[in-house]
Amino acid sequence: MATPSWIDKNLFETSLKKYFLDDGIKIVLFSLKLAASAGENYTTYVYRVKLTYTRSNSLKEEKLSLILKCMREGLMEGLVQELNMFTKEVDMFLTVLPEMNKVYGSNVLAANCISASLTPVPCLILQDMCASGFKVHERQCGVDLQHTLVLLEKMAIFHASSYVALDKNPSMLEKMYQKGLYPKKDAIVAWIKQGFEMITQLTVTSKEFSAYHDKMKTVLESDYIERALASWRRNEGEFSVLNHGDSWVNNMMFSYDEKGCVKDCRYLDFQLAIYTSPAVDLHYFVSTSLANDVIQDIDHLLDFYYIRLLLNLNKLKCKLKEVPSLKDFKADFRRRSFYGLTAMGTVLPLVRADSRADACFEELLSPESSENGFRHHCYNNNAFKGALLRLLPIYDKLGVFS
Repeated sequence: MATPSWIDKNLFETSLKKYFLDDGIKIVLFSLKLAASAGENYTTYVYRVKLTYTRSNSLKEEKLSLILKCMREGLMEGLVQELNMFTKEVDMFLTVLPEMNKVYGSNVLAANCISASLTPVPCLILQDMCASGFKVHERQCGVDLQHTLVLLEKMAIFHASSYVALDKNPSMLEKMYQKGLYPKKDAIVAWIKQGFEMITQLTVTSKEFSAYHDKMKTVLESDYIERALASWRRNEGEFSVLNHGDSWVNNMMFSYDEKGCVKDCRYLDFQLAIYTSPAVDLHYFVSTSLANDVIQDIDHLLDFYYIRLLLNLNKLKCKLKEVPSLKDFKADFRRRSFYGLTAMGTVLPLVRADSRADACFEELLSPESSENGFRHHCYNNNAFKGALLRLLPIYDKLGVFS
């Protein structure tokens, strides 16, 4: 793929001058390559940039690794623009995350932002977390318990920080934070419809899913689009936080100690952030990113998250009387279980799919997809079916088919 002409030395020189407050910075060398292959990112192009530069009054050359994000072309470009996804992410890095970091006392949530702009071309230039020892986890197998607990701790910090920051600055979250991944748009409706139809088809073609045939048919006969929308909507007066909105395994990076134990994690991609119940982030993570043997521990995972949320809110001097009881928190999680089922039919197939040259949103929704095509692979590979087989009984108990 050809590099866009606007990605040049001047772009990085201008960005570093502003970030380091040094008008004398000069780029000596720069190189870039795609940092995410097909199947790893569906809404943006992500480049890793290697820079060699000098500062004012110095001939000493310094090196820096950065990440550059810009919009994809095609169907996703239109959808990204229609949903204000890039606008939202720029606002997150320039406005919302700085306020959350101020509340918490340090930046433990995301990469540092070097530059964020919407004109002349929407793009983000960020700290390369790989240079600080962070790694993306292999997505197809899901995260084990150790990774899960570290991520839930970070999610609790993210939610608590947003809650306190919003209390201090109620106007911080504008209208664009009222919608997340599943607004009522044609492409999204088609995606949800396809997901539920493909799962229903599995109940016919794969005997291990046959017990869910009538239940999935009932879903298809219901107003399932409205149920999907209702599952993420904020209800007036309920406990609400800023959700990351796209908390699947590829949107997290982990660091490790010398023994290989998980030490910390950071979030990536804030294009789908949404102000609503914390259950939305939890359902999305549980239904897309857990290793199969961790899925069974969902009740304990909810307990762990809830305790960490209380601890972080208390640390930030928040009045805990505003937080729902554990019983009410779990009741809300059950009420929103359709969000998890929706993610199973839409996002989970992409998470568990192989890395393929044809891995893109256009191919996923293509009506002409063959048995060798990307769409068929997404809904019929063993990794997807194995995860779905573990998730459906749990969500059945949560009442998702009621």
